Amino acid sequence: AVGTLADCVKSLQGQLDPFAKHLLPIFLEGAKDTEADMRQNSVYGLGELVLWGGPGLEPKYNQILSDLSMILTAETAPQVIDQVVAGVARFLVVDSGCVPVQELLPVLLTNLPLKA
Repeated sequence: AVGTLADCVKSLQGQLDPFAKHLLPIFLEGAKDTEADMRQNSVYGLGELVLWGGPGLEPKYNQILSDLSMILTAETAPQVIDQVVAGVARFLVVDSGCVPVQELLPVLLTNLPLKA
């Protein structure tokens, strides 16, 4: 179900603000689940929120980046690590003034090639 929610984020582009406040906690909590598939889908959802959330999500960037960093440090499942790397890449694509590009680029490059 979380993967389906994540897939819907792009379709809500431009109208995502009222939903982001509900989706973000779901994705953040799911990223801590014991099942790798749930963590993978939840991290994918975080990346999609970043990519399609627009300026309304910028105040949450630090929280999302912090959570992605913690996940990357502790994660052992290759498919989840790949989704974290993809999430970092989405921050770079957004390239808002709130994105610490100099800090994110090394994280991305260190974790390439993708593993799963």
